[in-house]
Amino acid sequence: MGRQLVPLLLFILLGLGAAAGWAAYGRLFATLTLAGQVVDAEDGRPVRGASVYAGGPEGPSATAGADGAFHLEGVGRQSAITARAPGYLPITTTIEGIEQIQVVLPPRS
Repeated sequence: MGRQLVPLLLFILLGLGAAAGWAAYGRLFATLTLAGQVVDAEDGRPVRGASVYAGGPEGPSATAGADGAFHLEGVGRQSAITARAPGYLPITTTIEGIEQIQVVLPPRS
């Protein structure tokens, strides 16, 4: 009886290890939808028309609306987010699994 349990226990342990590995893989490489707002660093007002993109210019991108709001679909859980607008210095920041962000752009001097 004991010899029959060893393969069964080994199968169960290997299955649990594989499941944990797939879960970690999914958390690392899954994508998310990032919602945010782009605002002026001096007065906190929305920056209409700001361009926001993830992972470089070829990645997901959006243009901020009149309220500075944007949504990016398909963003990696650990991505560089860049925002830029005429009259402002561009900002790049890294997100780590967050789904909401406020991007503060400093005006050019």
